[in-house]
Parts: sequence; C-alpha cells; structure tokens
Amino acid sequence: MNLRTERPKSAFFILALFALSLLAIAAVNSACGKHAEEGQTETAEEGRAAVIVEGLNTLEGTVKLVHGPFLYIPEIVGFDVVLPAGIDASGLAGRSVRLEGEFHRETPSILTAVRIDVLEEENKYSNFYTKSEGETPLSFFNQHDREGYPALKLTTASASEAWEGKGRGRVFGRLEKRTVTEADVQNETNVISVSDEKGNLVGRILVDGISEFAAYGMKKLRLFDSFWFYLEIKESVEAKTRTKTLDLFRADVVFAGLY
Repeated sequence: MNLRTERPKSAFFILALFALSLLAIAAVNSACGKHAEEGQTETAEEGRAAVIVEGLNTLEGTVKLVHGPFLYIPEIVGFDVVLPAGIDASGLAGRSVRLEGEFHRETPSILTAVRIDVLEEENKYSNFYTKSEGETPLSFFNQHDREGYPALKLTTASASEAWEGKGRGRVFGRLEKRTVTEADVQNETNVISVSDEKGNLVGRILVDGISEFAAYGMKKLRLFDSFWFYLEIKESVEAKTRTKTLDLFRADVVFAGLY
C-alpha cells in the first residue's frame, strides 16, 4: 500500500522538476537573445560612418592624431581635417570635438575647418577655432593628382632611365634614418629603401625634404613598415657612387599612402 501511495508523489516531483528545468532554459535563452540583439545594435552604431555632402558639414568625433594643422578623426572616415597654416592644434589630440567643415569635390578626402568646438563637459563646448578672412591657405596633396606620380620600376642602380627625366613618381619602400658625418659633425638624414619581390635591396632614395602633409600621412601609417612614397624627383647620384652605395637619386616626399 505504501508503494502505491509513494509512486504518484515521486512521479509528480519528477514532472515538476522537469518543468522547472524547461523554464530555466527558456529564461537563459531569452536573456542570451536580448544580449545578442543589444550587441548587434552597439556594433551597428559603432560602425556607422559620417555622411559627407558637398559644402558645409557639421560632425562630431574624437581627435586621434594631430600633425601641424592636420587632424585625423576616425569617425569621419576617409577624410583629413585641414586648418590654416600657423595654427597649433596639438592640444586637440584625444579631445572630443564638434567640427564644421567644408567639402568640395575638387579636393576629395579634405575637410577645410570652418569652426571647431571642444567638449569640456556634458553638452558644453568651448570654441577652439573659427575661420576668419585673410588666413593663409595651406598646401596639401590633392588626391586627383595621384595619376601624375607613376610607379617607378627600379631594378638596378645602373638603370637610371627608370627615374631620370620623369620629374615625378612613386615608390613602395621603407623610410630609414642614416647618420652622415660632415666636417666632423654627425647629422641624421632620411632615405627610402626599395627592395625587389624577394626582399633584396634594389637601392635607396636620398630624401631632401618631407612635406607637412606627407609627415602627417606617415604618422597615420605608423603601424606599417612599408608604404608608397610620392616623390618630386631631383638629381641622380653619380654613376660610380650609385654602383658602390646603391644610392640612386635625391627627391622630396610630397605624400605617403597605402596605394
């Protein structure tokens, strides 16, 4: 008799436990589903790029990098912010800003700053810069001019026809420092080392000057060892010296990029 009485109780207990397990699993799945949806929403928000239109744009973001009058703001994808010459913008690094900038199709990838306000506290900004009359226009590399810098096919130090008479060109290489002793004084100079597909050194380009915009571009490329240098080509190194040192020619760098 006791057995008949206890079996229904045991069965009821097992069914109740099973039901509670199902409820627990459903609750966990629901929570995970909500968490996944929230994660997808956050990812979508983070991946949203600013839309730039012809003329005046108002944008917000955090200044990641400053070099001279050039600003890099990751939220403004594909654009560099340009201030007039002579303005020290170094204090903007790491700051959240609201930018009014002009975009014109003649100068793609460039936003000319009209006004910059810096976030001081929640929803409160202070003015850093407002455009005024008579400011000195700044020189930068126009992306439309890329085609005017053909890739130089450097093969050997003796094949000077690869660069002589070209005037302009671009090479894929690595910027390096070289110490030169002149009149018992040591000075550091820049050279661009160019290698072939097997990694063998083809030659070096002696760098006389680097534009502010090129230096800014190289800062943005700090995670890369090698990239493209856009050059204003100058005189060749004397032939005998080229063969001995692999120094090819002198040039000024006007732009640096990944392509």
